[in-house]
Amino acid sequence: MWLDFTPDHTLDIKGSKEVSLKCTTKYKVRATLVLAVFADGKKLPPMIVFKESSGNLPKKTQGAYDSKRIIIKANKKGWMNETLLEEWINEIWAPNIRQNESYILIWDSFAPHKTKKIMDNLINEYDTDVLIIPGGCTPVLQPLDVGINKPVKGKLRSKFSKWMTKQTEESLSNNKTIKSKGFSFVLYLL
Repeated sequence: MWLDFTPDHTLDIKGSKEVSLKCTTKYKVRATLVLAVFADGKKLPPMIVFKESSGNLPKKTQGAYDSKRIIIKANKKGWMNETLLEEWINEIWAPNIRQNESYILIWDSFAPHKTKKIMDNLINEYDTDVLIIPGGCTPVLQPLDVGINKPVKGKLRSKFSKWMTKQTEESLSNNKTIKSKGFSFVLYLL
């Protein structure tokens, strides 16, 4: 997801050659938002992965959020990888499942989802089988993509648009650049 939810459409007078669009200083910055839900509707805490050149979260984020409500990680690319997937399993999956029950995780064909290490860990430690959605079928078959990710992104975009409207009005009146607050701003939106 982009840290600046700039609208994907604009409105101006028909025939206009240029449409001015205000955006924040974070308009090219992305993060990965990992969502999971059980079949009964229980939501697991989300994980967000920020891009940080050091690969570590800045100290300013410590204590800035409820770690039971959201898990925040960082790496040099801002993407999920096998190491972060292991952390997701240990910090989010494991605490939310019941012992002596079997589970199925439905995942897309992202490479770390299919590694022997991850699959063996889930099966042997957590009695969790993994079902991989074939490549190209995720938008049709994966429940989160079909019913949750789009509405969540829509709500985030709506919150961002309201915030951006207010910021644009203020920036036009005092001729200042609009700056999002980075990590804390994304947490506000979530």
